[in-house]
Amino acid sequence: YEIPLRLVGSEMCIRDSLLPALIEGFALRNDYQTRRNSLQDGNFEYLLLQGGSTPVARFTFLISTTDEGFADLLANEADVVMALREIRPEERRLAREAGLGDMTGPSRSRVLALDAMVPVVAPGNPVTSISVPQLAQVFAGEIVNWQDLGGPNAPISLHLPVAGSGLTQAVEDRLLSPAKLPLSKDLRRYDRSSGLARAVTTDPFAIGIASYAETGTARMLTLTGSCGFALSAGRRAIKTEDYPLTAPMFLYLPARRLPKVARDFLSYARGPAAQVVIR
Repeated sequence: YEIPLRLVGSEMCIRDSLLPALIEGFALRNDYQTRRNSLQDGNFEYLLLQGGSTPVARFTFLISTTDEGFADLLANEADVVMALREIRPEERRLAREAGLGDMTGPSRSRVLALDAMVPVVAPGNPVTSISVPQLAQVFAGEIVNWQDLGGPNAPISLHLPVAGSGLTQAVEDRLLSPAKLPLSKDLRRYDRSSGLARAVTTDPFAIGIASYAETGTARMLTLTGSCGFALSAGRRAIKTEDYPLTAPMFLYLPARRLPKVARDFLSYARGPAAQVVIR
């Protein structure tokens, strides 16, 4: 019989690329076939088929904000939440009150891979680096001219993913909150980091924060710090978490026991064969 699994979240790079690739890899190792079906509102599903025609599992990917994903998990309306940020203290408290225990426990979340939040500009922008405090001030609207960063006398145009995305919330939690700064309201928003990167590429006075996995042809700025360090986002710096704005790709799981096929898939996702796919 067919086992339904509901995966919710706003993270396009996890939902549209990484998890489908892992499902394909898992199916290949276990002699399943896969079929992808498009659903309404941009949602989609993956069927695992045995013998080419008998469904054994249905992975349904539902688009929502990260906030809504955690709310669905608390309401037992989701099996997995895809997030590019850690669960927040209020969500953790609500989970405890709902009888779900500690959502930060080792059995309740998995780091699927490491991504990073990277500042991106157009290839022709003369600015090549920015400090973490400056980046926070830029996205708080305190630095509004490129001249303050060593660039031309021109206003800075700010670009971020949509408000409910885990990447934007990670920017708020990891970049702005430590500096005690609010996020500027003068922003252009995008459903996808890839769309953000394309827009920044064509605007010489734009700066955005994108997923490292989806920077496209935009140029990443090097991050500098008070101790004289200068780090560019790269596979090694992200993997060692030397890059200061790493963003783990989380899967959050419910308190109940998932079906065996789901447990097998999660075990596969942590194994060496999956690392090749993730890389």
